[in-house]
Amino acid sequence: MSERALKVLLKTHGSSLIAQTKGETTIGYMDKLLEQEKRTARAREALAQSTIRIERLGAEWRVVNGDDHLYRVGHDGDHWHCTCPDYEHTCQSHDLRCKHIEAVRL
Repeated sequence: MSERALKVLLKTHGSSLIAQTKGETTIGYMDKLLEQEKRTARAREALAQSTIRIERLGAEWRVVNGDDHLYRVGHDGDHWHCTCPDYEHTCQSHDLRCKHIEAVRL
């Protein structure tokens, strides 16, 4: 991650969220728990308000959010994955589950 991108993250999320070690960006343990809880809460809210639709398609789930964006969620063993930008750009590298994965799990 570039130094400029790191500064934007620090400005946006606060210095406790992101730490840089050996050129890599990492999330601290407590901040990781908080970040995961945010995504879980958004999934619960979307399910409660029926703004997210989930359909099982064999080994995958098709998840359509309130903006009618379609994402595919998969699970193989202990590993979840999703095609959404949040998962691909943030969750995957920090071992988090996005809102769509959480909706399927709930």
